[in-house]
Amino acid sequence: MEECPWGSRSWDCGRFIPVQEHIQLSFEPFSVQCLTCGSRLRVTDPAIVGTIAACPKCASMVQIEQESAEATAAPQQVAVGHSDVDSQAITQGSIAAEQGDDLPEITDAHGFSGDSSSPTDDGLPPDWQSAGTRRTRQVVLISLLSVTGLIAAIVVFTWFVRSFGGGSTVADRETQVVDVDSGNAQDGAGTVEAQTDLNANGDAGLNANGDAGPNANGDAGSESAIDGATTESNPAEMDDVATAETSQDIAAPVAPPSDLIPQSPLDIPDVPTQPDVPGLMPVNPLANEPEPETGGMQALPPELEKYTRFLLDEGQVEETTLPAPPSMQDIEIDAAADQDFNSLGMAEPRELNLKGDLAIRMAFASDGYPLADLILLISQATGVPIQIDWVSFDLGGVPIDQQVTLVKGWKTARELLDLTADSLDAELRPEKTLLILTLNDESFQQTIGSLTDLGDFGAEKSSATAVLNGFLGANPELAKLALGETREQQQLAGLAVEGLRRMRGIPAKVPDVALSRWASGIENSVEWPLVTGGVAGPQADTPITLASLLRRTARRNQSTCIVNWYDAQRRGASPELVMIPHAKENAGAMLGDALKKFPLQARRVDAKHWWVGTEPTYDRLTAVVWTPPLGDSKDEFLKQIETIMQGASAETYRAAYDPVSDRALMLLPRFIVRQLPKIASSIAAN
Repeated sequence: MEECPWGSRSWDCGRFIPVQEHIQLSFEPFSVQCLTCGSRLRVTDPAIVGTIAACPKCASMVQIEQESAEATAAPQQVAVGHSDVDSQAITQGSIAAEQGDDLPEITDAHGFSGDSSSPTDDGLPPDWQSAGTRRTRQVVLISLLSVTGLIAAIVVFTWFVRSFGGGSTVADRETQVVDVDSGNAQDGAGTVEAQTDLNANGDAGLNANGDAGPNANGDAGSESAIDGATTESNPAEMDDVATAETSQDIAAPVAPPSDLIPQSPLDIPDVPTQPDVPGLMPVNPLANEPEPETGGMQALPPELEKYTRFLLDEGQVEETTLPAPPSMQDIEIDAAADQDFNSLGMAEPRELNLKGDLAIRMAFASDGYPLADLILLISQATGVPIQIDWVSFDLGGVPIDQQVTLVKGWKTARELLDLTADSLDAELRPEKTLLILTLNDESFQQTIGSLTDLGDFGAEKSSATAVLNGFLGANPELAKLALGETREQQQLAGLAVEGLRRMRGIPAKVPDVALSRWASGIENSVEWPLVTGGVAGPQADTPITLASLLRRTARRNQSTCIVNWYDAQRRGASPELVMIPHAKENAGAMLGDALKKFPLQARRVDAKHWWVGTEPTYDRLTAVVWTPPLGDSKDEFLKQIETIMQGASAETYRAAYDPVSDRALMLLPRFIVRQLPKIASSIAAN
């Protein structure tokens, strides 16, 4: 071969061949491995040898270098027992060497002829464990396991259904032998034996009535012998059944004794009867039982014989003409309004921050302001509910509608409240969600001390002390009046003493107009009716607060309003709640429409005072009441009241009888107080 002087062509046998084509003819394709995805790539273009190309599968860079001759040489022989060489590696290397030339050839722009999706870390062929093959095998395996489990479940369920519903009962398997005494047999044989044969399935050949008869297959399964005569079944119908002599006993399976088998309480006990035997009459086993002796009407005692005409059915009995005496069962006692325990309708009252809530500054142009209206105004401005202790103020002789003198200039709400409380000998007691305005301890103790001084009872002081201690739950034999420790107990003691003064005709220390809100005789109603009528005022064109609505409406009707903020707060009604009330025909209708959402009610305590709260709270609001002179109905009245209030606590029910005035002093809820006239009239009629 001559070399071309230009070095660009080769001469072979008189013709020239391009250098590039010559290199390709002498090039042997080889395979490289992508280090990123593990695919083996076949190199068929010698031009890319020694370069870096992109893997056609994962686009990673692969260096194209042909392995050295030592690496491609045939594997060396391994001596037997050599421990440094793994047999698996030898096998994998052999497989790779044998199938290295069988890789698919796909020529592309990058010089790779093909790729394999399976990594070559284990030396297996590219298509041996590819991702697709592995996924297919997993799907097939899971499908086979699912089908196998489903078939097994169906087989188990079928076996359970067949074994549960197809079993035969003990009564079908046991052989029954019945011996009946036939005392009326013509030939005097004495017994009638009914024997049951077993059919081919081992079941007793009994019919539905338990007698020997055809079995389920229609074959005669029993033989009967009467008076020594044997009647056998038709041989033509018993191909598979072996007949036996009636005198021969059949070995029946052992059945449990009948007394050990539990009986159903719904089963009616069977009365033993004789089988239907020709020539025998059925015998009633109870026919000869002696009848029990029953005593007649003459067995009644002589004192009961006069009532026998009501027991004998001898015609229509004369109806009595005497009227039935009235009883408490005939008196319908109205129950209190139901408490609203629906937690979804209850609001959580806001916890107060007195330092911040009462820091607002206010100034009044008026020289005086009614106490209750001033408290509502400050509640409206600050959003702090302020509850007035009305009972303490009434006992202390401090009207809640009296004018309070205001200091000129700007003051914080806290300063205004403190100045107001000082002018009334009162104080503010903070609670978690509201403020309470009440008499201070010194002023209250002076008030209670003056009211409970029994010196004006004169010679009846000791009897008055005994009655009051019994009413207050103390020992009646105590020489001193037990007032209690809490302010509520001391308020009750003051009301009870004032009630006893009126019962005995002693001049009162608390005015009737103030005491009648909390204590009264049953002939004088202590009912607080709903507000009806009144002036509603013009229609509001801007939103106003709840406190402002109540204050303005009460002032238009020459009244002052007290709000039970315990009730209002639990139902989402706060002093600063904004609303636009609809002007109705009167004030009562407007307030009823505005407050029904919560639901609150406006009640008229007297001509100058309104009270706002819920109906359940009002019905359970207690009052001290006393009766007129009871006379002979004393025991009956007290007994009926005790029956009605059975189970009530000491906070809602107390009663004591005063022998001096022949009256009863009681503490009762208002829903019972308004029904006392009905109870008293019923007892008087009795």
